[in-house]
Amino acid sequence: MKHFLIILLLSFFFNFIALAENDKLFDISGIIRDGKGHIVTDAKVNLLLIEMASPPKIATTSETKSDQEGAYVFKNRQAVAGFFYRISAEKDGRETVSSPFRAAKQGNTITIDLRLPDISTDQKELVFDKELLVFDLGNDYLRVTNVYHLLNRSNAILNLKQSPYKIHLPREAKNVVVLKQPEGSDYEIGTDFIVFRLHIKPGPQQILFSYHLPSDSSYQMVDHDILPGMAEVEVITPATGISADLFPQGSDQIIERKKTFDKESYISKTIQFKEERKMLRIKISGFPTPQIQMLIPAVIITCLLFLGLGIYIIRNAKNLNQK
Repeated sequence: MKHFLIILLLSFFFNFIALAENDKLFDISGIIRDGKGHIVTDAKVNLLLIEMASPPKIATTSETKSDQEGAYVFKNRQAVAGFFYRISAEKDGRETVSSPFRAAKQGNTITIDLRLPDISTDQKELVFDKELLVFDLGNDYLRVTNVYHLLNRSNAILNLKQSPYKIHLPREAKNVVVLKQPEGSDYEIGTDFIVFRLHIKPGPQQILFSYHLPSDSSYQMVDHDILPGMAEVEVITPATGISADLFPQGSDQIIERKKTFDKESYISKTIQFKEERKMLRIKISGFPTPQIQMLIPAVIITCLLFLGLGIYIIRNAKNLNQK
């Protein structure tokens, strides 16, 4: 009975604290600036409520805009027990977000100043760090998956849509699908190419796409485009079945390793370029022989047997007639 009373009192105590916290009213204000410190007017500012669940749940509770002084304010916000807040700001494709924070004491004001990143068109700030090429077999096709690792090493958003990157594909490529690209970027798929118009936030980013090639011959040659400044390309194939041969130029170096993903074994061949390269030739071989090709020798032998049998019958018939 005593333990039950203690639990009841503790439950009442924590509920009272939660209710007291929920009753708190506070203000949030700040100034929105750009990367150079200039005020930004008419920026969209959101107040986000974060529930620390698994995964965290985020919801926009209020929205406003920065005024002529770059200032914004959320007045008389009610605290919610066990939740965090965040402020996000956006204008003209530039966006930023604050670190999570808790509610203030009753009547207090929390000051959150934010800076929107600048927008740059300097291609030199974009680094094509590495490319991963994965080859594997489907039912009746060779699947090629490209993963490009990019790095925006500036503190600005790179808008390179006026300087697109064109990647040529084999003419036999089918089912071309872009699986991932930097947010805000665009792409165009042609008959034998993909064009990416990039819009890249600071930091590392990825481009990922795949396509199918025929697998009805003994091998497949792939002339693969190398993007500007690419330092290395890693080619991965299953440890059994198909294999990849790379054709280095000059002092290019190839490093071969065995890797395991999801308990499956793969062969990795990384070619490191010592000089600028525009194209890498890859030969994929070891395709299983299609059943129809396996039947061809049997069909030929059967035809020859029937032909021989026919000749034998005709000759015997002539001999019988002569007698």
